Amino acid sequence: PGELPQVAEFAARYTESRPGHGRAACHTTELHLLLKSVMLRRLKADMMPQLPAKRRQRIVLDLSCQNAQPAADDEEDEMQEKCERLAKLKVGAVAEYVQCLLEAGSKFLLFAYHLAMLDELEKTVKGASAKYVRIDGSTPMPERAESVKTFQENTEIQVALLSLSACSQGLTLNAASLVVFAELFWVPGVLLQAE
Repeated sequence: PGELPQVAEFAARYTESRPGHGRAACHTTELHLLLKSVMLRRLKADMMPQLPAKRRQRIVLDLSCQNAQPAADDEEDEMQEKCERLAKLKVGAVAEYVQCLLEAGSKFLLFAYHLAMLDELEKTVKGASAKYVRIDGSTPMPERAESVKTFQENTEIQVALLSLSACSQGLTLNAASLVVFAELFWVPGVLLQAE
């Protein structure tokens, strides 16, 4: 705010009328110098007003039917190991929820952090004969772009199975109507970016 002139003043200075062609840019060197330090940020709400408001819902999973029991706390046990154990404990309940979404015909993004969780969810999706794409840290960049394009354009692809660390930013996957986080990340910004 305050760095750029008002719209009418801006248009008068940096555009000119060309007969038969409408308006064209002028004073482009000056305009480039003016704009090279400016970043325009558009909010999704401003760009896509037809979208409904974002709705977040926490789904409580029943882990009581899981066979595995968490190991007793050990001071030498690292946080990462505890999180991996938790992922293994809840994978069955998450798989049941995913199965419900598949049966409902939803097109959705399915994020997980641990490879063990991604692998088990992939088995669930395959077992339901649903079409999907998977992107994790081992997916080469060209293949990632192709998977994104496939998910966006192919209506038969129902699930994008995504690694939180590899796919939380920089991908446009707005063909999905739902985002599911099978695991939460300890940095809330990663989750917000993935949404």
